[in-house]
Amino acid sequence: MKHIFRIPKVFEQSDLTLWQDPYLSQLLLKQHLNPHIENASRTHAFIESSAQWIISHIKDQSSILDLGCGPGLYANHFIDQNHAYTGVDFSTSSIEYAREHFKGTYFIQDYTELKMNQTFDNIVMIHCEYGSLSPENRVKLLKGVQNHLVDDGLFIFDVFTPKRMSSFKNKQTWHHHEKGSFFSPHDHIEISLDKIYDNNITLRQSTIIENSTERIYRQWYQYFDYHSIRNELEENGFEVISHYENLLGDTFHPDSDTLSLIVRKQK
Repeated sequence: MKHIFRIPKVFEQSDLTLWQDPYLSQLLLKQHLNPHIENASRTHAFIESSAQWIISHIKDQSSILDLGCGPGLYANHFIDQNHAYTGVDFSTSSIEYAREHFKGTYFIQDYTELKMNQTFDNIVMIHCEYGSLSPENRVKLLKGVQNHLVDDGLFIFDVFTPKRMSSFKNKQTWHHHEKGSFFSPHDHIEISLDKIYDNNITLRQSTIIENSTERIYRQWYQYFDYHSIRNELEENGFEVISHYENLLGDTFHPDSDTLSLIVRKQK
């Protein structure tokens, strides 16, 4: 039982992810599809506006690869403007929903191990997923992006900034959920750990004890200011074309808690 309270090493992964659990993956899918909340996807109003902003920065009738596409909420916005859309996601339930309800082509893949039989004019990664990856996996991701972009192709994505960390506090709590919670519809105990690490990294860990079994979910995040993300991109063969507060094109300022970037491979 002592190992439940062990502090994990930075970016140490657990055996489970939220997207692999059948109950949680369906719950996350419902959150994706809720037009008014930002837990899994942006609000649908934001999605529509940001899709149009992205379209304004790419070539006409170009191809788009969406990493972490979820249930395909961006697909029709791009396709209806004559762009070819391909989505990749780790969640089987999200991809199945996308294939049934939206246009486009979809693949179930871990985007850090990207293997596609084509290159794309543009690759997008939306809703600040980049910072959830370990430094090693970010290098793998960027290599995959390079391998799947045409020579003048664009990579468009966003991250959370250290400003976002201001409300994050070190704490450890436990709750007995007799009527269930986000993690299970059944009676269970949840032990939660929120911890701040060096280099603007945070961990939100949930240990679920149910029917004498336990499972651990870890949600890591690394936050970037403009200089740290630019340096990381340049070290991995990309150049920043422009940056903004968000994927709506608002001007970035010191109090922005998100940062979006348009980058391309270095020539």
